[in-house]
Amino acid sequence: MDCANNYMQPSLNEITLIFRYLEKIAYSDYQMVFGNRQQFVKGTHLLREGQIATNFWFIEEGIARQYFYKNGKDVCNDFFFPCEFVDAYGTSVLELPSRVNIQLVSDAWVRIINYEALRNLESKYPILQKAEQLIIACNVLWLEERLYSIQHLSAADRYKMLMDKQPHLIKDIPLSYIASYLGISLETLSRIRAKLRFM
Repeated sequence: MDCANNYMQPSLNEITLIFRYLEKIAYSDYQMVFGNRQQFVKGTHLLREGQIATNFWFIEEGIARQYFYKNGKDVCNDFFFPCEFVDAYGTSVLELPSRVNIQLVSDAWVRIINYEALRNLESKYPILQKAEQLIIACNVLWLEERLYSIQHLSAADRYKMLMDKQPHLIKDIPLSYIASYLGISLETLSRIRAKLRFM
C-alpha cells in the first residue's frame, strides 16, 4: 500500500502501531472486525444517499469519492485514497440517513468494518479508542485545511494541492469529478492544466 500524503499522515505511525499491537494481542477478535477484505469494480457505491450506514471502509488500493446532488447536479466534495478510512459521520455516528453518496472511482480493494462489531471490540480493548480518536482528529484537521483552501486559495492552487497529494493516482480520476471538487467548470480546469504544463 502507498500511504504517502493521506489525511492520517500526522499520526499515521502511532495509528499503525496501535493496530499492529491489537492484531498481535487479539488476533481472532481483530480478524473478525478488520478481516473482511473485498475487491470492488469501478463505479460501485459503498453508500447511497438516504441509507443509514452500518459499516465504514478502509481503502487498501484504489480511490473513492464522496458526492451529493444539488439541483439535480452531481457535486463531488471529497476523495479518498489508499490507507484512508472512508466514513460519513452523520450517518455512522448519529444514525441519520446519509446526505452523501460514496462511490469507487477505480477498481479497489477495500476492508469493510462493521460499526457494532467495532464498538464491541473497543469495549474489550480500549486502546482501540485511542486509534479512533487519532483518526478523527486527523480527519478534522484535513477538513479544516480543505475549508481554508476553499476560502483562501485560487482554483489553480487547490488543483496543485490535489496533485501534490497523490499525483500518480489523480490521473485515474475523471476530470469532471476534479472540476466539481474544485468548484469550477471543466473548461476552467482545462485552462489551469494547460497553464501548469508550460510552467
